[in-house]
Amino acid sequence: MEIDNKKRRSRLNFYQVLSWILISLNVTFSYALTIKLLDTIYDIYFLALYSTTLGVIVILAIYIGYSDPTSDSVRLSWEYRDKGIELDCSKYPVKCNVCDAYVENTTKHCFTCNQCIEKFDHHCKWLNNCIGSKNYKSFIILSFSCAVHFTIETIFNSLLINYYIQNSPKFENKCSDNLNANYKIILAFVIICVLQSFLVALSFFYLIGFHIYLARLGLTTYDFIMKRREIAIPEEHLKIETVKDYSIFEQNSPVDLEKTQGNKTHLQSDTSLRLIERAVDEN
Repeated sequence: MEIDNKKRRSRLNFYQVLSWILISLNVTFSYALTIKLLDTIYDIYFLALYSTTLGVIVILAIYIGYSDPTSDSVRLSWEYRDKGIELDCSKYPVKCNVCDAYVENTTKHCFTCNQCIEKFDHHCKWLNNCIGSKNYKSFIILSFSCAVHFTIETIFNSLLINYYIQNSPKFENKCSDNLNANYKIILAFVIICVLQSFLVALSFFYLIGFHIYLARLGLTTYDFIMKRREIAIPEEHLKIETVKDYSIFEQNSPVDLEKTQGNKTHLQSDTSLRLIERAVDEN
């Protein structure tokens, strides 16, 4: 039984296309400014560092966006079922009724991708894919590369502003001769780029720090959100039958219930949160 990727998710979505358009515009503008205006030794450093981090970002974004993060236990469950072999219940104690497969305790079903993800962290709309055990390390490297990339862009755009302050007549002539544009317009774009790249770099460093914090706690992003929800919602609302009955996961008998305590909360984030909110409203 093969996984039908077309049914599972679209290969492109709005945010994914938008991210590539924004990156393309950003890269074009950055290269044009640096090559045309900053004719110093810094050009070489900028092009080398900027191009290296950009290459890493593009490669990882394509890899993560088009890789298949589906848990291997899904395929294994299908293969064993076709061969009439029973799975080891201690390893795969939970059944996903959507995938019709037995999976690990840490596996969650994402309804956006429509697939089971081992150690599900979150669904990234910018990459149009789920982040789990198979691509989590690549996602962290991508985030770090983005942080470094936009830091480099912030530094060299700041150098352009400094270049204008120290050599304003030369800067004005370069804008007119090389870019055929008014220097005030170019300077305004440079200032906007500095602010934009600084904020983006800060966001990625915050994201990396957040995941370091999660790693120290031994949690995924999904686990962290669900724990915050448990704190915000009274415990009696989390245990009502409405939520339990809507669970897409079943206990794989004859596993000891104590070993799989809490499996009824193995819901994909969007669905589980909607059910909890609905239960709170009804009560």
